[in-house]
Amino acid sequence: FGMLISAALFGDAAVRDVQVEMDPLLFTSSLRKAEYLGGRFLAALAVNAVVLLAIPLALAAGTLMPSPKPEVFGPFRAAAILQPYLLFLLPNLVLAGAILFTVGALTRQVIPVYLAAIGLIVSFLTAAQSLGSLDSPVLAFAGDPLGFLPLMPMAEDWTAADKNTRLVGVPINLFWNRGIWLAVAAAVLVVLHRRFRF
Repeated sequence: FGMLISAALFGDAAVRDVQVEMDPLLFTSSLRKAEYLGGRFLAALAVNAVVLLAIPLALAAGTLMPSPKPEVFGPFRAAAILQPYLLFLLPNLVLAGAILFTVGALTRQVIPVYLAAIGLIVSFLTAAQSLGSLDSPVLAFAGDPLGFLPLMPMAEDWTAADKNTRLVGVPINLFWNRGIWLAVAAAVLVVLHRRFRF
């Protein structure tokens, strides 16, 4: 569901000027390609990041609700809510957004953006399934675009109490995974910058 919202936001940002026939005016102005594409992409990313902020805010609100069993939720810890947002939601949003925005900007149509979103969902799920069965943990950790496989070995050693009280931190495998996939997102945006024509 979230990927379709992202497709709508990034797709609209990429093709709005073409749809309302403002592109000839914008493309003949002194606006540079990097400014145009960067502004559009960053605006869509910011709006989508605010929309995604509803997830940790809802989790925080849920922990603050009165409960007949407060020990089930444990104490409120802002880091436990912000860490997944910063380590998983935002990097995954940058990756998916770069791909969706690039598809929209190069095709100048919204339908391919939605098709790319469906393709991303399928490919992310397929990658997570197939990479988990690899013999090389380094390839599995680096190849997971969502960043969950680097956490699996650590989570297997944790007790139920650990899972409820400890923070993930930034293990080196997760650090490299996030770096690799943010670099992929940057490479996609570089390709867009080179191939986009006013």
